Amino acid sequence: MDALISALRPVRFRGKYRVMSLFAPKQGIRSASIFGYRMDLDLSDWIQRHIYYGSYEQPQTSRMLSYVRPGMTFVDVGANVGYYSALASSIVGGGRVIAYEPNPYAFERLQAWIQANQVNNVTPVFAALGAKQGTIKTHFYETDNHTASLVPPADPATQETTAVEVRTLDAEADRLGLDRIDVMKIDVDGYESEVFRGAAGLLTEGRINAILCEFSAHWLAQVGSSNDELEQLFTSRGYIKRAVFGTESLGDRWFVRA
Repeated sequence: MDALISALRPVRFRGKYRVMSLFAPKQGIRSASIFGYRMDLDLSDWIQRHIYYGSYEQPQTSRMLSYVRPGMTFVDVGANVGYYSALASSIVGGGRVIAYEPNPYAFERLQAWIQANQVNNVTPVFAALGAKQGTIKTHFYETDNHTASLVPPADPATQETTAVEVRTLDAEADRLGLDRIDVMKIDVDGYESEVFRGAAGLLTEGRINAILCEFSAHWLAQVGSSNDELEQLFTSRGYIKRAVFGTESLGDRWFVRA
């Protein structure tokens, strides 16, 4: 079964997750080759199960594979277990991948495959990015302690929390010596506006070339923002929306500097 799934993993087609779910396992730990790196994936976790099946964000994956080039600098904000970090690492070669993840569970798995595969072009950072440096509480969903959010839930009393470090991307660029970021992927469940407030210098100076950003009307509303406001943040700084993955209310959008 693992051999069949491995053979089908690079094949992308609509409805793949539904088809794979008919015969592929949904529980347990499976070792899989993801962009040439061995990863131990927990199939009880929705994202890792999609990665194992090869059904995770297929249109976005195709866009990244066609855009990322050797030598690029790739920043993965909300890296989770490192799917996009692995994709970028397999292509950039002597370039750089910086992966930010504040969820202890996800970061442990991100760090594990980097170390196991002796990857030297990915720098994992156990921290969140935000508007200013400090600390913030990460909120873990009551029904799934593998999933965390920086946005406070409607009923905080029902959630477990842990404090994590917050850094700004502007300060991180200085610390890491990043002259420019060729590609940035960000998926932080409504905290996107805060991350970009901490990257105002990079955005204004045009030092981030392309951005794949999650847009969730629900999560952004939790922090008093909206999809339109977040998109205006990009377009007002010279970015052009090139693609929408999903719907206008929930999905990812691809921006490139004009």
